[in-house]
Amino acid sequence: QEQARAAPDSQGGVAVTPIPLVIMTSDDTHGGTVSLLEEMSYFGLSQDQVHILKQEKVACFADSQARLARDPADPALVETKPHGHGDVHALLHTSGLAERWRREGRRWVV
Repeated sequence: QEQARAAPDSQGGVAVTPIPLVIMTSDDTHGGTVSLLEEMSYFGLSQDQVHILKQEKVACFADSQARLARDPADPALVETKPHGHGDVHALLHTSGLAERWRREGRRWVV
């Protein structure tokens, strides 16, 4: 079932605009997420309605003293993890989606 919002069109009728879906992934989940969406035919959504944004990794801390976590197999390497939920704002901006949605007149993101 396609999710959409109705808005008046220029001829006085109603235009249906598909509601976009954004999925934030990480290195660990990206491939599986894309595969599942493809296998399930995007769960009935159009492919251009679904946007996948992959988080970057950042260094992680080992303790509350903010010491960097080191890789147990190689102490010269710093362990990393996905940035987290706070990354969604930067990803929406750098991907161009925030600007695109602004141009489209979208006012809210949930």
